[in-house]
Amino acid sequence: MSNDVQMIEVVVFQKLTSHILLLKRVNPPCVWSTVTGGVENQETTIETAKREIMEETGVNCSDIYDLKHSYRFSPQHDPRHFTCHCYFAEFENNKIELNNEHDAYQWLDFQRAIELIPFEDQKENLRKTQDLYHLLTR
Repeated sequence: MSNDVQMIEVVVFQKLTSHILLLKRVNPPCVWSTVTGGVENQETTIETAKREIMEETGVNCSDIYDLKHSYRFSPQHDPRHFTCHCYFAEFENNKIELNNEHDAYQWLDFQRAIELIPFEDQKENLRKTQDLYHLLTR
C-alpha cells in the first residue's frame, strides 16, 4: 500500500456575493474547511472535485477550474503523505444541502474565511484563489 494519498480542495464561491463557502466538520478535527476529499479508485482529480462538491453540498457543479497548484502535508502521527490538488468553483446561488460529514456552513468574504481556516496550507490556497479572482474580475 502506498503512503502517498491524493486529495482535492475546492474553494467554492457564490457568484453574486463573491463569498467563500466554509463547511464545519463533524469528525475531528472539528474545524471550518473548504470542500475537500480523497481521490477514489481511478478517478482524476477533477472527477474527485465534482464528486466531493456533490457529496458535501448537494450541488451538481460544472463551473470548476484547476488552480494548477498543489501542496503536500503529513499529519502528525500519520505515516501517509498527502498531496492536495487545488480547484475553485462558482455557484449560482447559496443554497446547499450538507451531508453527514458537516453540521454547519457559512458564506464569508475571503478575509474572514482565511481567519477561520486553521491550516496554513489552506489559508495560502485561499490567498492564491483570492489573487486569481481579483485578476479575473478587473
